[in-house]
Amino acid sequence: QGISCLTWLNARKRKGPRPSQDSGQVSAMLSESCQAQGQITTLMFRNVPRRYSNSMLLREIDMTIGKLAADFVFLPWHSDDRNLGYAFVNFVTSDLAQSALQRMAGRLWRFSPVPKPIKLLGANV
Repeated sequence: QGISCLTWLNARKRKGPRPSQDSGQVSAMLSESCQAQGQITTLMFRNVPRRYSNSMLLREIDMTIGKLAADFVFLPWHSDDRNLGYAFVNFVTSDLAQSALQRMAGRLWRFSPVPKPIKLLGANV
C-alpha cells in the first residue's frame, strides 16, 4: 500500500528544509501529494485560537469554502474552557478538502484578536 499524505508530510518535514514562517510551502507539498492520491477528506487544523468554539470554526469554514462543506468537526477542549489549539475537520468531498487546503492555509483566523495563521495538514484517518 502507498504512503499516506500525513506520513509523507511528516517524513518530508524531518528530511527537508524547514518551511518559511507560514505554512504555504508545507501546504504546497501536501497538496501535490494528496492531489495525486485524490482521497483526503479530513484536515487537521493547527494553531486554532484557544477561545474558538466549534461554531466559530464552522463559520470560518463556511465563509471561506461554503456552507455545508464540512460534515464533522472535532475540537477538543481543556478543562479550563479553552480548546487545545487543534481540530479535525472532515469535508464532504476530497475536492472541498483540497479547496480548504489551498484557500485557508497561511491565512489569518478571522475572529481572533491576535493575528495567527491557519496551519493545515492532511489527515489520513
